Amino acid sequence: MKLNRLLTALVACSLLLSATILVLQLFQKQAQDEARAQLNYIMTVQGSIDVLRSRLWLLQRYNDETSLKESQRASARMKDTLDTSVSADASQGAISNLQHMQRAVDRLLILSQKNISQPNDISMDSSQSLVTSRINMLLLSMSEEVLVLHQRVQAHVNEVQAKLSMSSGIALALLSLSVTALMLVFRHRFKGGLASLIESIRKVRQGELVGLVEAKYDDELQLIADELSDMKFKLNETMVSRDGLQREVDKQTRQLKEQHDTLRRLANTDSLTGLLNRRAFDIQVKSAMARARRTGTHAALLFIDLNDFKAINDTYGHEAGDMLLTTVSERLMESVRETDLVARLGGDEFIVWLDLLDEDINVDIAVARIIQNIDKPITLRGDTLRVKLSIGVALYPNHSENFDGLMKLADESMYKAKSMKNQQHMTVHISHEI
Repeated sequence: MKLNRLLTALVACSLLLSATILVLQLFQKQAQDEARAQLNYIMTVQGSIDVLRSRLWLLQRYNDETSLKESQRASARMKDTLDTSVSADASQGAISNLQHMQRAVDRLLILSQKNISQPNDISMDSSQSLVTSRINMLLLSMSEEVLVLHQRVQAHVNEVQAKLSMSSGIALALLSLSVTALMLVFRHRFKGGLASLIESIRKVRQGELVGLVEAKYDDELQLIADELSDMKFKLNETMVSRDGLQREVDKQTRQLKEQHDTLRRLANTDSLTGLLNRRAFDIQVKSAMARARRTGTHAALLFIDLNDFKAINDTYGHEAGDMLLTTVSERLMESVRETDLVARLGGDEFIVWLDLLDEDINVDIAVARIIQNIDKPITLRGDTLRVKLSIGVALYPNHSENFDGLMKLADESMYKAKSMKNQQHMTVHISHEI
């Protein structure tokens, strides 16, 4: 038998196997849908029983027309539910019993209506209690009947599933044996040629891309061998080495990570000094304010401006001015704690957030430390300078509990401090607005 004929028979058996699986799945789905519909119906019936029970409780408690009408409506809905029963051999007897008991409930509700119409009759009250008890017994019986119905339906579903499983197993086993037999014949026919092709493929996978591929027999497998030979030649011409490709991927990954880190750093820091920029400072300060609000601690916002920076910049040049700003930034960072925040707004303006202060007096200590560090001599172009500061201070929460309000007060205080500056001393102004 030719290989193509064996393949045709194998394909036919495979298609038959697939079709059989599909048909069995359809039967399985149909059975599941029917079971689901029956179980949903049972849940609906149980739900209508529970509703009627709750309305009956109201009737028993209040014994009025409103409760009676609610009970009658609940009974009518139960009747509609039972009349739309899902057809199933396992449920027909139970549904009939439930319908019979529902009609009995209707009759008892009619009797209850007569009792309610004569509220002052003691005998009627006793009769009403008996009616209510009888309805409760009927509802209990209906719940038990629903439980039995559920068990019957479940048993029926299990039986159907077992039959389908058995039929599926037998059909699939027979078809699988047929496919296996054809595969064994096919394997025996081209075992030698297949071994040769497998060996050639293994060599290609290991990176050997030279030489021709030959099948053991001159049959259809040789066509595959010729195609494989052609593929080896083309791969040898175009494919880069695996190690080289991996190195290139690693290199590109490192570059992308570095670019990502750089972009993230630029988005949150000042490019000259490395301090936080205004955007990052705003975000972190608002978080710090929320933390201070929870813990009941104090904080302070310092608005700092370098005195006569323009004159220094004009005298020594922009490069020296940048060096001065960098030095001031470093000294500010050295003057504060790790929990504090320092940012550059732009030009010669800086802002500092003093976090988690037990008392406002600690602000004076922090400001004194900043002044002491900034007042150290700085050498620019061979000249020794002493940088002077104007500092405006706004206290949280004394002056404002709003970040924008604190910024406004600290800015105004800084300008008041600048107006008081002289050539010898730095100036500090603490806002007194509350």
